[in-house]
Amino acid sequence: MTNYLNFFKAYPIYIVGALLTIFPVLLMWRKRAYRQKPFFFLFVFLCYKLVNDLVMIHFASFQINNLFLNNLNMLVRYVLFSCMYYHLYSSAAYRRLLLRVSILFSLLAVAEIYVSLGSLSTSRDNTEVQFTSTLECVLMICWILLYYYEVMRTLRITNLLASPPFLISAGLLMFYAVYAFVAPVMKYVNRWEPALDIGFMHFMPVVFEVGCILIILFSFVNYPRDPNGSGR
Repeated sequence: MTNYLNFFKAYPIYIVGALLTIFPVLLMWRKRAYRQKPFFFLFVFLCYKLVNDLVMIHFASFQINNLFLNNLNMLVRYVLFSCMYYHLYSSAAYRRLLLRVSILFSLLAVAEIYVSLGSLSTSRDNTEVQFTSTLECVLMICWILLYYYEVMRTLRITNLLASPPFLISAGLLMFYAVYAFVAPVMKYVNRWEPALDIGFMHFMPVVFEVGCILIILFSFVNYPRDPNGSGR
């Protein structure tokens, strides 16, 4: 228990970010939003994120290398979000493009995660993937902007501020835009000897992740219980 308390005192933002995920999970479950295909993948991601964050906090509290879980989270996050946008797109051409690019990205990510494992005899040698982390941000920003373009072109959403997919995309765009900037910086910070202190910038991805979770929560506040629409 002492280890958990010490970690909470040193990094409270990580605890807040993990526990905050419970609220959109409960709200989506209560309103049966997961029955809509796009939101099903979002719901699965939030459940996975909650479990993964708690395990990573446990490992960090006992100073166990948790970078493998972080690397795996990157791949799972991209796969689930890309599946969500696959079902949000109306255009078959956009769907084919997303599917083909995502398959190539997944293969590349698996290869880099495997290389990052280091020695199989100890988890201390695990390193954080860098190339695919940055590529994930670029691809997700492209998929989000492509979704916005399709929405604006077809005008299929009458009230944008009341549309959960539109609001969720805004939160994800905010998170990935920040992470795309921070990820390359962290690559050099982690390799600097002695360790380089970049202050609050180190926590920027987590802070904007918390903001993204709050936007997801807000987007489902007025969501009707078990609607019959497509969720797009």
